[in-house]
Amino acid sequence: MRTGGGKGEALSVDTRSLQPHPVEGERPALWDPANAWPAGRKWIWALLAIYVMVAQGPSFLQSIWGRWEGANDFFQDWSSARNILEGRPAYLPLSVAAVLHGPKAGGRPAAIAHLPWNAHPPTSVLATLPLALLDYLDAVTLWNVLGLIAIAASLALIFRELRFPVATWSILPIVTLGLLCNPVRAQVVYGQWNAPLLVLLTLAWVADRRGRSLQAAFWAATAATLKLFPLFFLFYLAIRRRWKAAIACILWLLALSLVTAAVLGSGAYRDYFHHVLPTLKEFQAYWDNASIVAFWMKNFSTGASLFGLNIEPVVFAPHLARAGIVASYALILATTCLFIDRSRFVSHTRPKCGDLCFALSTVAMLLITPVCWEHYLLLVALPLALVWAGLGQSNLQRFTFLVLIAAVWVGPSELWRACGLDVRARWPDFLDVPPRIYVIHRPLFPPLVLSVHFYALLALFVWLAILLRREIGGAESKA
Repeated sequence: MRTGGGKGEALSVDTRSLQPHPVEGERPALWDPANAWPAGRKWIWALLAIYVMVAQGPSFLQSIWGRWEGANDFFQDWSSARNILEGRPAYLPLSVAAVLHGPKAGGRPAAIAHLPWNAHPPTSVLATLPLALLDYLDAVTLWNVLGLIAIAASLALIFRELRFPVATWSILPIVTLGLLCNPVRAQVVYGQWNAPLLVLLTLAWVADRRGRSLQAAFWAATAATLKLFPLFFLFYLAIRRRWKAAIACILWLLALSLVTAAVLGSGAYRDYFHHVLPTLKEFQAYWDNASIVAFWMKNFSTGASLFGLNIEPVVFAPHLARAGIVASYALILATTCLFIDRSRFVSHTRPKCGDLCFALSTVAMLLITPVCWEHYLLLVALPLALVWAGLGQSNLQRFTFLVLIAAVWVGPSELWRACGLDVRARWPDFLDVPPRIYVIHRPLFPPLVLSVHFYALLALFVWLAILLRREIGGAESKA
């Protein structure tokens, strides 16, 4: 089960304290940097930062250090890489890998995998090979430290490119909100790949906005070999008619795949496509999956699943679910294609159009991927930054933005408990029992609670589309 440490109520802050400088082509910012940090606000943030660091800091620091209790998602890649170093196939069943590489306690492995296979592509195993030389506990600790550095580097790039002012006192809200941000905490707790993906996609955006399409293709293709869903940026390059970059993206994908096959063996790809990918379908209706597919399946088809738990759908209408998935995909893809295509003719006069197109593609990518876990929301850093930079003077806009931030920040487990469903307390063995052992009769829980992250992504997509339409309209009116 995926847990986090975000608390939605702690996010009711004044966005003016962090509002970026205006850049060329944008409306004035919400505040004047000369008086953005009055003394009272500094002390409020200082006290809030101290409280959050005391309340959340120890658990966050503890999550950075590796531990064997159940291991975490990084064990998938580390064990596959260790298999290669020891002359075994990369994709052994994780139950076998736990016996081979986990510590023994009373003759039984202490790390029990709940996934049947390592769910990550072969190139992620290749990238993990150097860390497989280390003991697992040391490897996962180093991985988490590198992940936090990657997140910090990505935010620094975004702040620099968008010319966000970062005063000395800005460290207080950054640290405070970072400790409360569930995608950040989930990235560390599970040792996932979204931190490296964030820095790769941020580098792709930086190259793209500077007109270096081949570099953008290189970074996007590298991300796509580590996780499959960044392949969506090949679609982005094609819509923008950047054919050389699209071809370069494909060639670099093939080159990395050939290197991976040479090191791991061609059997790694055979096992991944034949054994691993088919098992991922069972996660499409999981409680904390925020994708389009998950929304329709949880509410109108199979219901919401979480290992041994199952919640009945609002209405059992599988045909409606299939139609909803197709229609939603078509709408998201058509909207993305339309706005990116229209922006091609005004990007030279409105650079912000390119930024918004890239951000819109990022959110579309997360919506259409079949599985979008809570830690994937780390990748909306740039889209949120652009929405923040485009806030107007309306208090309603500011409040709506804070609600959006809270919806992205909040952890699924905290949300479930707040809505009266403490999973671990009520069903302590739900991770170990077969699927659908416990059937929960709360059909409104999936649309009202389990779909919050989906609604946040959808709202972010719509907001970016509105901003992009405004930029394109402004450029066309001046033409």
